[in-house]
Amino acid sequence: MSILFFAQSALTLIRGTEGLIDNVYLGITLIGGFYSIVVVVMVFSKSSRFAPKLKVDDACIELKTKLFKKSKKLNWLDIQAIDFKSFRIDIKTANTVEIFSYDCSSDVSVEIKDAIRTVAEMKNIEVIGG
Repeated sequence: MSILFFAQSALTLIRGTEGLIDNVYLGITLIGGFYSIVVVVMVFSKSSRFAPKLKVDDACIELKTKLFKKSKKLNWLDIQAIDFKSFRIDIKTANTVEIFSYDCSSDVSVEIKDAIRTVAEMKNIEVIGG
């Protein structure tokens, strides 16, 4: 998308018209191009602290599903059951049901569920669906 924004900016410059509307349009397309680059780096970079993430270890599950949302940690000791749905994980604790939905490819979704299922089975936690 950023390539399209920058190509449109270049075409506006090449065309060479100097009206107010053309200058505003040029500014908007340049801003759109830079904005799309920043979003891609923040969301899709694995090293970005803003990117959605899943961390599974022996102590807890840490899930971050949105760009600017804080991550949520759930201790394995508090989890009673895990229900896998299509691009969603429902984690049942004693008091609540934490619902985590995520946007990714089906291959990544399978990897996420396999990682959680592996540790959950070691901890004797009921896993439903998949």
